[in-house]
Amino acid sequence: MKNVFTIILFLLLTAILSSLSGQWTQKTDIPTGRSYASACEVDGKIYVIGGGATTKSCMSVMEVYDPETNTWDKNIAPMLTPRVNFCAGVVNGKIYVIGGTTGHTNSNGIIGSVEVYDPATDTWQNKTPMPVPRRAAACGVIDNKIYVAGGSPTSWYGSNTNKLEAYDPVTDTWDTTKDNMPKTLFGPRGAVLDGKFYIVGGVSSTTWTGQTSVQIYDPVTNTWELGPNLINGRFDHSLEVVGGKLFVIGGLREATSYVQPTISQVEVYDPAQDSSWSVVDSTPVVMNVHASSVYNDTIYLFSGSRSRENFDMIPTKDVYSYKPPEAEEQAWNRIADIPTARIFASSCTLNDKIYVLGGDPGNGQGISNMEVYDPVMDSWDVTKQPMPTSRLELGVCTVNEKIYAIGGASTHGGSAFGTVEEYDPSSNSWISRTAKPSPRKGAAYGVIDNKIYVAGGTAASYNIASNKLEVYDPVTDTWDITKEAMLKAVYVPTGAVIDNKFYVIGGLVGSPWTGQKTVQIYDLITDTWSLGPDLLEGRAVPTTNVVNGKLYVIGGDSELALVTSIEEYDPNSNSWKTIDQKVELTMNTSCVLGNKIYLISGSTTPYMNLTWTSAVYSFNPDLVTSIDVEPNYLIIPNNFALHQNYPNPFNPTTTIKYSIPYSSVIPNSVRDLSTQIPDQARNDNVILKVYDILGREMATLVNQKQKPGNYEVEWDAKNQPSGVYFYQLNTGNYTETKKMILLR
Repeated sequence: MKNVFTIILFLLLTAILSSLSGQWTQKTDIPTGRSYASACEVDGKIYVIGGGATTKSCMSVMEVYDPETNTWDKNIAPMLTPRVNFCAGVVNGKIYVIGGTTGHTNSNGIIGSVEVYDPATDTWQNKTPMPVPRRAAACGVIDNKIYVAGGSPTSWYGSNTNKLEAYDPVTDTWDTTKDNMPKTLFGPRGAVLDGKFYIVGGVSSTTWTGQTSVQIYDPVTNTWELGPNLINGRFDHSLEVVGGKLFVIGGLREATSYVQPTISQVEVYDPAQDSSWSVVDSTPVVMNVHASSVYNDTIYLFSGSRSRENFDMIPTKDVYSYKPPEAEEQAWNRIADIPTARIFASSCTLNDKIYVLGGDPGNGQGISNMEVYDPVMDSWDVTKQPMPTSRLELGVCTVNEKIYAIGGASTHGGSAFGTVEEYDPSSNSWISRTAKPSPRKGAAYGVIDNKIYVAGGTAASYNIASNKLEVYDPVTDTWDITKEAMLKAVYVPTGAVIDNKFYVIGGLVGSPWTGQKTVQIYDLITDTWSLGPDLLEGRAVPTTNVVNGKLYVIGGDSELALVTSIEEYDPNSNSWKTIDQKVELTMNTSCVLGNKIYLISGSTTPYMNLTWTSAVYSFNPDLVTSIDVEPNYLIIPNNFALHQNYPNPFNPTTTIKYSIPYSSVIPNSVRDLSTQIPDQARNDNVILKVYDILGREMATLVNQKQKPGNYEVEWDAKNQPSGVYFYQLNTGNYTETKKMILLR
């Protein structure tokens, strides 16, 4: 039997090892070889800009690579100012190049100029220069602002700066009040992940030795913290984000002699799961001073130098793509920011795209903007025709391939209006429709049988909520005002439809700003309302979405505090449970595509202390496995589960989570009423062990009786060699085995 087990493990190893490394592919050469260039992706094309053919030269040439056709376009307008070692970032579909130098030697000067390129018109334009001109800085884009950190304001690396400055393309101004980096570095690389700015590697002012430091800036708090160090100190490398993970590729270890050692190892770090960096791959060729960008979860690396002679870069024309190793899909993913941050907007889906309309961009006034998100391209289209009427606190619904914008107000304190406008995406045009009989803002909306149901809201002040229900028929362009009124008047509730029933959830009933737990359910067949089970937490301005027949209520606030939990409602059990505690959003909008919920913009702080954000997240509720709270019968799992360890690969510690369900002997009455797990709820003995590739037992992590719940345990493999290991959960009537990789 043991021999059979060993054979199975070896067969599994073959498949495992094939998935450990990413996929490298050589692509069509870049027409112009260069070093210290920059690259940016816009609408599925990658723009490679500037750089130098030698240490003493620089260029303004821009060439565009199409990953889909593996071809280059050379007929692109060059930069206004030739430069190397500069920053570049994309905001609202335009490319901004910042700073740099006209060469690398002491005789060449640093430039602070800022230029913007518009791909739609193939033109460049000068913008306000950066306050501290510099070269070899790191940059990243957060909430449509470009952050520039570090670098050198002189033509050599000995006088580095730790200065952080932020450029706002909308106002064409620089903010010089940001907190400076803890460490002063030349030539670090920057990337943005989950709204934070990561500065990785570089060299100090005293040595040409690559640094291992990772500095993390939080723009919300204007503070820095140090992250886990790289395994290999490096500079002249690339840093990109794929699948919620940071990837560091190539670079130099030091440059203290004519022989300058390069680094071939690819390191990865997942801030959500990892406590340290790990090596996942090696580059197929030497890579340093190259440009890089990401398209479709693939990293593209352009040109750079494969060798140096007398400190002079010898550029290559090579282009490689790198597809990182496949990882388990995460429940949460931050995706492309919305171009216009806003609160009290509304959204809908049509033809697999998300339309976001109206809202308040930060001045208390409604806007008419409509911006469209394409999940396939992870990009926004800002060219669509805006609504004829600017508004906030509106409702947006899709019926028969057309979008309807209903009600709202022009300002937060202003009176509501009943304006209805219809958008036809095929012609990109709007027309007016019959106005709503009772003007309202902050209502709940739902679509049943191609009719739009509007409930609650207010005509003026949130202190005076409405209980009216009105139904709009787009086919006849008429309103039905004869429907039964809600049981409870509410303002800023959220609405959703399941099984042809209209759920109106939460909201406010007046002052103070206290979120309600009430769930009101309308049955259109009987034209009656009933009360469903209360939410676990009262909330105002939440969002509600339906995925796989279940309701998910997300975010919102109450009594001047955010409600961070996600609650799930199952109509079959007619009950709510908390499935996650990660949401810090209110007054945002959301909608569903496929089995994912998209949470868009809003505020990261509660009412009376609002902080606008342009962040957009996708959330897959099917991938939520547990919640870090004490076990109780409201959230105890219904099935056994052994989850994938994280991080994986790991070095030297990893966490393993597993779930123990109710024992079949527990009476339903006990399950339903008890909030403490009684002794009779204990299951059989739980055993969790670790084996090596040969089936030898390496560790026993758990061997005891355990109550139902979600558990986690850490394995420290500091005394074990690199390789493939297996961990197995056994409870007597349940056995499951999973693989993990120790990679030193």
